[in-house]
Amino acid sequence: MLGEDDGVFVLAYLNSHFQTGLKNVLDRAVLAHAQTQADISAFAKVDEIPFDFQRRIMSVVVRTPDGKDRIISKGAPESLLPKCKSAEIDGARVLLDPQHIETLRKSTSD
Repeated sequence: MLGEDDGVFVLAYLNSHFQTGLKNVLDRAVLAHAQTQADISAFAKVDEIPFDFQRRIMSVVVRTPDGKDRIISKGAPESLLPKCKSAEIDGARVLLDPQHIETLRKSTSD
């Protein structure tokens, strides 16, 4: 089982905040979360790739406070995982090998 991560929540908040498409139940819940005090004014939307039913992913590109562009995507795990080469696990960046991918798949299907 994977634990909670405030950094992941901030990314989810930024994605939900900057997307222009219809907000689903998850977006509304993330945006309504009272503990989110991330200073989103320090981020700027650069671009958006809307959800489509072939990709099954929705993405926004934001400029971070340090001037770097970052793509933040959400979607079906089975669509996202094949596009990922690494992940942050317990504060360390690791390459996603088949064992990690299987662990992630199990955690998203519970």
